[in-house]
Amino acid sequence: MNKEAIKNEFVIFVRTKQFLQFRLRGAENQTSVNIGKSDVVDFFKARDCFNNLLLQELITEKKIIIHSHSENEYTYYSYEATEPGTVNLNLITQKGRELDNITAQMMNYLKRTGLKANSESTFYFDTFLKFKDVYTRIFFTVDKFAGRVYTPVSNFHRHLRHNLLIDNEQTTSLDVATMQPLLLGKILYSKIGINEYSEWINSGADIYVMLQQKANLQTRDKAKKRFFEILFSKPSDELSKMFGSADWINWINEFKGAEIPKNPHNKHKVHSNLAWLLQNTEVSIMRSVWELLIKNNIPFLSIHDEIVIKKNDEHRAKALFDEVLKANFQYYKLNCKEVPEAPPEPIMQDTIINKITDIQAQSVWNIQELEFFFSNIKLPTEPIKFNEYSIIKNVSVFIDCHLATIKFNNGKKTFLPYLERLQDLKKLLEKINLN
Repeated sequence: MNKEAIKNEFVIFVRTKQFLQFRLRGAENQTSVNIGKSDVVDFFKARDCFNNLLLQELITEKKIIIHSHSENEYTYYSYEATEPGTVNLNLITQKGRELDNITAQMMNYLKRTGLKANSESTFYFDTFLKFKDVYTRIFFTVDKFAGRVYTPVSNFHRHLRHNLLIDNEQTTSLDVATMQPLLLGKILYSKIGINEYSEWINSGADIYVMLQQKANLQTRDKAKKRFFEILFSKPSDELSKMFGSADWINWINEFKGAEIPKNPHNKHKVHSNLAWLLQNTEVSIMRSVWELLIKNNIPFLSIHDEIVIKKNDEHRAKALFDEVLKANFQYYKLNCKEVPEAPPEPIMQDTIINKITDIQAQSVWNIQELEFFFSNIKLPTEPIKFNEYSIIKNVSVFIDCHLATIKFNNGKKTFLPYLERLQDLKKLLEKINLN
């Protein structure tokens, strides 16, 4: 291959990388793509030539642009092909972990993906559907960081997923509500034993409301933002002060700064330790779910803590998913997504006015009656079976967390399940005392 042919193929290589970047939501407007130095070296080495001179010629000829930025003493390079043209998936070497029996079967299931006729889609997803049988491995990645599975389905826009088909059959999905807070509660209990955060989680409390109260924040949304800072930001004395130097916050800060050789990003992103542990824990749990589905011949598509299955397989899949979750969590909620989620719309002034009117029209719950009942009854000190799926380990904490949640959100439909759980517990305790 002569020099000009190699240069032309490198431009196609860059353009193909740019195209594959469209799998990432929000990347539609990005013109350049990060390409590792080793990938560039390998490209030219495979063609028995020195890359620096040819790269400089391509820049001079304005066929590519190379951008650079530094972060944590590392320099990253992104490449941009300046003109539209062909792409060639044969030039791409798949990255990530090697497939095992479970992930290999999941890749086979991916080939059975389809879309309802005339459904809204994306250019990237349409390309995947066209080439899924030939280039399946290109579209299926098990990342090296924690073993998460990434496919065009996992990156498909949420409000379009109700159009997905498996074997040309209608689908539904099952996902774990607030999986990251649940995982953190599980991890903290295993590392430091009994702590207030894990108690909140195990009682079924709204974790963001509890954090809002603990840190005296104005809104639940601010508490949610703080929660993700806890997970993904660098160790912070500010967070320790905000949450009263709680033992669980102190453990998180210490763990984020620890040397964890198993974390592939530990050297240049030490604070990624907790994200790495959370994702590893999630993958471990979900692999148990995937394995059961495969053993029971239920095809599925994976979206991290969510699975897409055929509508006809919903009840069998839910039973298997529940089996795994019960073994890992004291409290959890498994959602079945029947109704498609609409894309976000801009909030106009009249919409805000309508929302205020709706809030004013909401009924106010009679919380005082529940408070009076629970304060005047002897509460069990041992765990009790709440329903078929859950056990309340600490009844007192369960009540306190749920009361706090509904006080902060009195009359809001979203939080009605917290009121209903307290009402159910009231009935259960009345029966226990009668006996």
